[in-house]
Amino acid sequence: MKRALYILLALILISVFILYFVRKNFIQSGEIYYSTFITHKNPEDKELTFVDKNGDPFFSKTIVFGGELSLDELDNISQQFLDRRCNPKEKLNRLFTTIFIIDYNMLKEFHTGCMDNLPDNIFKRYGVYKYIIDYGNKKFVDKAILDKINYSSKIYGLQGLSNYLFGRPYGDLTINEKIYLFYKIEEKDNPQLTFEDYKTDIFKINDNSQLRLVKNKINLNQYPHITDAIIKELEEYGLDRIAHKAIIHTSFDPDAYEKVKKVLNDYFENKDPKLQSAGVVIDSSKGEIITLYGGKQENSRINRALNLKRQVGSIFKPVVYLAAFENGIKPSDIIEDKPTTFGKGKNAYSPKNFDDFYMGKTKVENALIYSLNNGTLQVALKTGLNNVANMAQKLGLEAKPLLGFCLGSGEYTVLQIAKYFSVIANNGIKKRIGFVKSIENTDNASITPLDGNEERIVSEETVKTIQEILKKVVKIGTARGTGLLKGTYGKTGTTNDSRDVWFASVYDKYVIVVWIGRDDYKTMGEKDTGGSLAAPLVARIQRSLITPME
Repeated sequence: MKRALYILLALILISVFILYFVRKNFIQSGEIYYSTFITHKNPEDKELTFVDKNGDPFFSKTIVFGGELSLDELDNISQQFLDRRCNPKEKLNRLFTTIFIIDYNMLKEFHTGCMDNLPDNIFKRYGVYKYIIDYGNKKFVDKAILDKINYSSKIYGLQGLSNYLFGRPYGDLTINEKIYLFYKIEEKDNPQLTFEDYKTDIFKINDNSQLRLVKNKINLNQYPHITDAIIKELEEYGLDRIAHKAIIHTSFDPDAYEKVKKVLNDYFENKDPKLQSAGVVIDSSKGEIITLYGGKQENSRINRALNLKRQVGSIFKPVVYLAAFENGIKPSDIIEDKPTTFGKGKNAYSPKNFDDFYMGKTKVENALIYSLNNGTLQVALKTGLNNVANMAQKLGLEAKPLLGFCLGSGEYTVLQIAKYFSVIANNGIKKRIGFVKSIENTDNASITPLDGNEERIVSEETVKTIQEILKKVVKIGTARGTGLLKGTYGKTGTTNDSRDVWFASVYDKYVIVVWIGRDDYKTMGEKDTGGSLAAPLVARIQRSLITPME
């Protein structure tokens, strides 16, 4: 009997603790607990104008910081919801209903601010309140203070968004306007901040106050993927180093952009509509990005060239051979390409060659030309896995000394692969690669070039050897018969089950890298490879942009 009473008492104490914790975190006195938050001051707002390679402006951007946010201004909007809309019965039930699991998927259908359309069921109704509290207090506030909230138009912080939308600081907004800020946080993946879809009557509450939106001062963005890349470069350079008003001189070529867009439309017209693609074109001699695309559609929300990391497959293999030749292995050395199990027990690794094609005893260079997995791993082991990983690091690719990395199990962006191939194109010299050429301070007419330091990271002899082997990849290897310009060298990449296909090419000074795959990571089919799908697209891009050398 005593044991049962002890158990009951323990359960009661646990329940009280849980209810106290939930109440403390979600509904206590409308307060937010700031102990873990750190505030910092943001630099002044920026007014930037981007100009293309011809000196023509193509985008103007105001980066709004809005200054440091006062914690006194950051009142608990969720508590305002509760105080305005909860009747006494609901208030009595708040504590009780917090112990129920809320279906957050149901809340996705809820338009923040449509308080009159809340569900009648007390538990679902409180779920909406709990969502606002949870989302607002933990995610939103944390980002507002600690992070720069990244929108496509690069508005920073809660104050910046408030100034951008309403022309007033957060503390001067009505509750409806604050609700709107929460809505914009939830919808921050939209490619543009537009207001037409949000009618004023959606945001009415009891007091019937109206939204007072100021006119959007930011130009419509014709090239969202291009400007994403430029802004990222400026952030890496340091926005605090840029004057209040500045002209950003870039290497962007709008004509090349339009030509590539047409190639994409034509190439994918009769292909699986779920296929996606990303690509970049670089002038390696100057270290300048000519153009890039982050998806088949220019208004795609995801910039796959800049932000999406995918497995690269055999496009990584030249890294192995660069390391090998730097460490004394020669293209004419003999290896035996055959089915092999590397390691023992749990660490056993038995990769297959594509189509179960094995060459037996063959030259080292053939393992790269025909993309032989087993042959490449033999070369990697003779070179030393640490040497391979170190070479990858020099080329800007994070890698571990593992066999899988040697065959391309690592995940990288299209731009990362293009930068690594630019080192090969520049005979082993690593240059800064980017859109931004210089920053002009319009206040004092000074111009700061962004040249960057050049560094030799691979010997010219080794790179020349790799270039000759990669020419054979195009002539007789995995990229043969794809229509590439004569003299092109490059490498195909195909991941397991053809989830990702790649081709990286160099012709004269031009580096072109293309990735094709599906956003859901499903297979594209056994016949889709880097040679059959990605290389022909590169060939079309080449012919649209480059005049062949005689």
